[in-house]
Parts: sequence; C-alpha cells; structure tokens
Amino acid sequence: MLEQDYFFLIEKRQKYQDDLIELLTLPTNARKVIVNENNIKTDNIEFEKILSNIIEKENLEVVNNVLEIEDLENVDRIIYVIKEGITSRQWYNKQRRFGENNNIPIVVLQVNGD
Repeated sequence: MLEQDYFFLIEKRQKYQDDLIELLTLPTNARKVIVNENNIKTDNIEFEKILSNIIEKENLEVVNNVLEIEDLENVDRIIYVIKEGITSRQWYNKQRRFGENNNIPIVVLQVNGD
C-alpha cells in the first residue's frame, strides 16, 4: 500500500455501512472501478449486499484485473477489494504493479472475517 492510498477496514463488529456507501458513491460524477479477485464473496453478508446494490445502482465497473479497465486514463478512483484469508497476495501485488504508473487515487477495502 502506498502512502497516498486510502485504507478502509471492514469488520462485522464495527459500524462501517454509511462510510462505505459514501466511499463508493461520492463524488457522484466520478468514474470508479472496483478490482475484485474473481468476484469472490466473503462471509460478511451486509458488506456483500451493500456492494452489490451500489454496483447495480451506480453502474460501477467491476473487473478482476487492472488490465481489463478500458480507458484507464479516465478513471477517477480504483477500489481494490481485499478479503482476509481469501484474496491472494500474489494477485494483489500483480494488480498494484499493473496500475502503479497511473496517478489515480486508490482505495483499499479490506474485508475481515469475524
């Protein structure tokens, strides 16, 4: 994670819902892309529900790989979804290398288990 990255921790026992919704929807005119390894689900049902609803409502792009993002120069924010014990470190490091030469704000959502 780089210094300019924004890190957001999601744990079941914490209230995160409002902040997560803001993070994914604002600013409303920004092009945000979610990078999620194989769209793997977590056991955090509330998180998955919020993410799914916002992706559908806001028409957010979801990709498995940074190289799948079309017109990367016009992306306003990249959101990496990291799932504790599920997302592979190798996949994450590879995605970061692919996207490192772009000056795009990065958000890392780390979803922890219980």
